[in-house]
Amino acid sequence: MKLTFVIILKVTNKLIFHLFKGKYLTDYLMEY
Repeated sequence: MKLTFVIILKVTNKLIFHLFKGKYLTDYLMEY
């Protein structure tokens, strides 16, 4: 149960990181 929670947390963190990275990259590219 705890292991599953840790895996879900890691996957969610990766998804959020990639979403924010993509968002900032898009904002950066839109400026130029």
